[in-house]
Order: sequence, then C-alpha cells, then structure tokens
Amino acid sequence: TYLDADTAHLSGTQTFSGAKTFSSGLNISVSTSNTQLKLKRTGTATGEFNIYTNNDTLFFNNVGQSSFPMVIDEDGNVGIGTTSPASNLHVDDNAATGAGLLVTGGGSGASLATFRRDVGNTGSEVSISAASGDAQMLFTNSTHFYSIGIDASENKFKISDNNYIGTNDRFTIDGS
Repeated sequence: TYLDADTAHLSGTQTFSGAKTFSSGLNISVSTSNTQLKLKRTGTATGEFNIYTNNDTLFFNNVGQSSFPMVIDEDGNVGIGTTSPASNLHVDDNAATGAGLLVTGGGSGASLATFRRDVGNTGSEVSISAASGDAQMLFTNSTHFYSIGIDASENKFKISDNNYIGTNDRFTIDGS
C-alpha cells in the first residue's frame, strides 16, 4: 500500500485516516465524527461532496449547494432530490428548472421507456417512443394494443387500435 502524487495504491483490507491531496487538486479525506468520505476539488474547478451514512441511509451531500442530490435508504430506495424516498426510485424536482426525469435514446425505433406490470403475468405495459419523429404512447395488455400520439408525416394527433399510430386509426385530430 502506498500513495504517490496521482494515485492511491491499496490492496487487501486497509484503514485510511487523515487526508490525501492529489496533484490534480482532488482532496480525499475521512472523518470519523460521522463516518464521512469527503471528496473536494481545489484549484480552478472547485466542488465538494461528502458521502456518509446515518441510520442505515447513505447520503450524498453537495456541500457547495447545501443539498442532498441523492440518498439510498435502508430499504434500498433511491431518492433523487429527496432525502425520504417513498418508492424504489423517487425523483423530486421541486426546482422546476427542467424535467424531473429525462430519458434519451430509443434508437432504431426502440422505446424510450417501458413501464411493465409483472405481477400475475398480466402483460400490461405502457411504452413511450418517438420513432421516425412520431411521438407516441403504446398501451398494451395480453390481448390488445392501443396507441396515441402524433403522426408527424400528416401533422395529426391519432388514436389507433394497433402497435403504431397510422395503422387502424380510430380517432384523428387534424392539426392544420
């Protein structure tokens, strides 16, 4: 085990105490008062995060913003923007500076997100996609498919009884 200007080389079970500042300006220190791991960046780009436990909850503290952007509680629930997550993933964006949850991707026509009920093998799910510019939501159960969304090629809002809007349309609102 040794420390040099840029690297901490650790092997086996180690006890770390005090602080180590690397040449890049990253300072790592351990506080025994409340079991904290402190990560602090000095120099031109500054910032400080404390990671610590309290009552079986893991807190990530952004010291500069006086906030807790993420916690993991004793039940494994993850809170983003809240220190008291009420479900497996609880996102709370009270700042209203953007979307509380932003999902990107879905290349090659794949869904951006799928929400599936997997209890009792119902096969029920809601998928969100934007294939070929057609923003749509697909609602399914084990026997039926319904889609709602925008058919960009026709500038129309549609409801279809099929996997994709534009096929078996049952209701259309013309946007022109």
